[in-house]
Amino acid sequence: CLEFEELSDGPPTVIFDTSTLDLIRQKVMPSFKDYLKNTKDTEILEHWNLCVKLLGKHLHSGAGLINGLLMVVEKAFKLADGMVIEAAFRSWMVLMNNFSLSPDILNSSKRVKLLTKPLQVNNAKTESTLRQKFTAWWHLLVLLGSNNHVHLETVILPFLKFCYGPKTNYTSSMEIPKIDTTSPATPISPVKKHSSMEKPCLDSLVQILASRPLSSGLPKSLLAGSLPGPVFTTEQVVEYADQIFHAVLEATSLVKPSNRSEVVKLEAVWGGVAKMFLEAAKADTISHTGFQHYFSTISGFQHYFSDMKTLN
Repeated sequence: CLEFEELSDGPPTVIFDTSTLDLIRQKVMPSFKDYLKNTKDTEILEHWNLCVKLLGKHLHSGAGLINGLLMVVEKAFKLADGMVIEAAFRSWMVLMNNFSLSPDILNSSKRVKLLTKPLQVNNAKTESTLRQKFTAWWHLLVLLGSNNHVHLETVILPFLKFCYGPKTNYTSSMEIPKIDTTSPATPISPVKKHSSMEKPCLDSLVQILASRPLSSGLPKSLLAGSLPGPVFTTEQVVEYADQIFHAVLEATSLVKPSNRSEVVKLEAVWGGVAKMFLEAAKADTISHTGFQHYFSTISGFQHYFSDMKTLN
């Protein structure tokens, strides 16, 4: 078993010369792809992961080498096998880590679009595959950290859509909905298809929207890694208010008043949303018609949480 120490800048590039890089691209990767296609053995992706780790910053310049490696994992995503697709998502996280060796590389729009490509395809057909896909999505958000606001339309909004589905008639207006957890408002929402997604998706909303510092009284998150603060700027929270409220309303519809830990998390989310919109109002950012409906919704849920606490 080959082991090596993880270095912050990756392995020294001198360990591979040009002829070796050509060999990997022209011979090794095609053989990996053929083996995967013929056997569906996920162990070959472990070898691929090791190659990505050892190649380090060699994958940060030029298209030939990276394209040669991508054809292997892209084939894995296309195979109709849940175990292979889950392994492909894990391998994709290894590629994310590789790009993160250089912050400029990770944050380039070209690389971010590449990394989100398999995350936005309908390739997760089972609950376990969906969970692994969520893990890959979240890993990308954690790596981007304080730069998430730069990639809002490429990363954050698609991630929220992945978690809570597209905006529907349920959230087409900002009227306060009657919460009925026994009657799914949007059956296509992933969190409503699989109950195991509810808690991690709610935890992600806490990270994306809740004010900092987070309360020490918040129940422990199920997520690996955290974000330094809310990802939306004052201007963005106004521009993307509909998408924000859709996700938060969907999350709210799933929380049972008797589940105290989730109520606490949800309250943190709504508190963060309220603070962001108040800051937008103070900054005279609000000019959208009907924006007052958002404040009405927030006010309504303040009463909602009061009722929840009374029930508990």
